[in-house]
Amino acid sequence: NLFPIGVTTVTWTATDSAGNTASVSRTVTVGNYQLLDARISLNGVITAAATRSVRVTIGGSSAVHTVTVPSGAGGVGTISGIQVPVAAAYPCLAAKDAVHSLTRTAAALVVGSRYSASFALVQGDSNDDDMIEIVDYATWVIDFGGGKAADARSNFDANTVVNTADFSFIGAGFFTVGESCTPGAAAPRPRERVSVKDLRRTGRGDLAAVDLNRDGWVDMRDIQLFTQQGGGGGAAAQPAAEAVGVQW
Repeated sequence: NLFPIGVTTVTWTATDSAGNTASVSRTVTVGNYQLLDARISLNGVITAAATRSVRVTIGGSSAVHTVTVPSGAGGVGTISGIQVPVAAAYPCLAAKDAVHSLTRTAAALVVGSRYSASFALVQGDSNDDDMIEIVDYATWVIDFGGGKAADARSNFDANTVVNTADFSFIGAGFFTVGESCTPGAAAPRPRERVSVKDLRRTGRGDLAAVDLNRDGWVDMRDIQLFTQQGGGGGAAAQPAAEAVGVQW
């Protein structure tokens, strides 16, 4: 039998041939939630186990959960037993590593008595704006080199240093945006350049140092200059030049 949400008392009564009766009661409690297991994988090769804070959004409600994803390509970590409101189906859930990835969506499947959903997170978004673009590149330049925690921003492959391997995540996903469970929602617009003035106005003045040619913009030309100088080598200021495209 199916029981409603709440406490239901079930009573059994037995009567023998002599008319004697006996009863026994039990209570059945059904919570107003179901359980979801969210399976999380990260794109690219992860060199060490990565512990990430993943924001799972169900309807209009979001919560952050910690999950550890094994090293290697295709490793999967599971957030077990997320409580979700009772529903017949969940056609769209969303998950995002706030410090590293874009939002990805998935439908919940019924596995036994629980829901299950799998998310393959595309890394490269280090500032939680749900797009991979020039600001993520500039952040990577500032973070380049030095000892880093495995879960630090720009450390997408979870080793102990931010290097060119981490840039490959940005390059592979450049100009891509996160997914949404809201039909018709306007996607963010990735930028191929950002002005130093805007960086300072939005509290990211530390990224102004990435304007290597001092033309007032962090753009594709700065990517090219940084790459030409070997990356992380203390690039000197260059004469202003027009932005040029970069082959990824």
